[in-house]
Amino acid sequence: MSVSFVVVAFVVVFYPEAFSLKPLHFLTVSGDPVRWCVSASPLFLWGFISTLFFCVKNRKNEQLAEFSKNDLMEGMVDSVYSGICEEVIYRWLFLLSGVILIKFANSLFFGWIGFGCIQWFFAHFFLPFFNFFTFGILSSVFLHSAGWFVGAAVLVSSALFAEGHRYMGLFGYLNGWFGGLYFFWILFSFGLPIVILVHFLYDAMVYLLIYFYSSVRK
Repeated sequence: MSVSFVVVAFVVVFYPEAFSLKPLHFLTVSGDPVRWCVSASPLFLWGFISTLFFCVKNRKNEQLAEFSKNDLMEGMVDSVYSGICEEVIYRWLFLLSGVILIKFANSLFFGWIGFGCIQWFFAHFFLPFFNFFTFGILSSVFLHSAGWFVGAAVLVSSALFAEGHRYMGLFGYLNGWFGGLYFFWILFSFGLPIVILVHFLYDAMVYLLIYFYSSVRK
C-alpha cells in the first residue's frame, strides 16, 4: 500500500497526465438515490441470500449461536472501517497506482517497440474473458475509453481484494472477486463516496442478519 501511495503522490505532482484518468473525478458523486439503490440491489440480495445460507449451514456453530450485541457493535465498527479503508485503498489508490505500474511494466516488456506482452495478454485474453463472464455489465470499465490499462488495473486490484478474503475459504475468495468487480462498477458509475456507503451498508447488513438469526435461535 505504501508503494502505491508513493507512486500516486509522485505522479500527481510531477506527471499527472500519466494517469489517463482524473484522480479527483472519483471523489465527486453522480446519479441520484433511486439509481444508487437500484444499482446496488443485486449486491444486497446476494449478500442477504448468501448470509442466510451461511447461518443455516453453520447453525451448530457455538460462536454463531452466541453472537451478542457487543459482537454486533464491533461488526458495525468493522463495517465503517472496511467501507472507508478498503474502498479508498482497493478501488482508488490501487486503481491509480495500478494504471501507472502496469503501463510502466508493459513498456519494459517490449512495449517500447510497439508490442507490449502485458497489453497483449490483457487486451486479447483477460479483459474479454472477464467481460464475457460478467455479461458485458462492466464493459465500460474493462473496455474503458482511456485504454486497456484501466481494465487491467481493475482486475489486478480485484485480485488483491479477493486474496485478502482467502482466509474465508473458497467461497470468501470467489465472493471477494465478485464483490470487488461490482464495487468497481459502482465506483465508475457513481463515485467513491457512494461505493464507500454501499460497502458499509453491505457489511452492516451481514452483521445484522447474523445477529437476528442468533437472537431467533436463542
